[in-house]
Amino acid sequence: MSKRGGNRAAASQSLQDEGFQTMEEYIKKEREKALMESQLEQRVRPRVIVSWRDVEREYSRGTSEVKPSESIVVKRIKLRVADELMVQDVESRFARGETFLEVKAALKLPDDPQGGGTMSWEIRDGFAGLERELGLDVAKALVKAGPSQVTAPFRTASVVNWYCITAVADPQVQAPPSIFDPLWQLQCLHGLRNGVFAREQQRYLNSLVTGEVKNDRDEMRVRLIQIAWARYLPES
Repeated sequence: MSKRGGNRAAASQSLQDEGFQTMEEYIKKEREKALMESQLEQRVRPRVIVSWRDVEREYSRGTSEVKPSESIVVKRIKLRVADELMVQDVESRFARGETFLEVKAALKLPDDPQGGGTMSWEIRDGFAGLERELGLDVAKALVKAGPSQVTAPFRTASVVNWYCITAVADPQVQAPPSIFDPLWQLQCLHGLRNGVFAREQQRYLNSLVTGEVKNDRDEMRVRLIQIAWARYLPES
């Protein structure tokens, strides 16, 4: 009553707003619902069986998930063909063995994807990520060149591009807990039992609807479950 206005009049009005005619009707509904839940618990809970093999299977499933792909940082130098002297300078520096980052620093190139300058990508998913972000030809050239090595120049009518994998970082993956860790076992058992209970409950309710339950010792209670289920539980 405290949650519905603090007094009987306010509570009755609140219940009427929800479609109940009287307080007694609401109480009856709550009792039927509680009885339904109690009967389901009594009939379904004994069917909830979780074995050690189930725990081992769940542990294997959790620890065998695909390891996140490494992170690859790719940088690009892009110059206009019209900037012929700068293009030649870059080519000369790479020919002398200067690294991509050394050339970038020496030329003081800005981050300017549209004009002449540099651009960076942080790519996951390995080769698939490279191809998705940069195209097949560039992805192949980067793989062929290898980390820290500059690709051959990619030329169009207006621009020249050089690409380089400047960093490769393995993801930080937290080691899984031991299968004998008490907290992990508690969480695992809780999840497994809830899953089994939900499946067994649905199976039992379906059997009531289809009439598969035979020779029940308490047919009236079974019928009550059927009525309450139809009235209070949403259809799945």
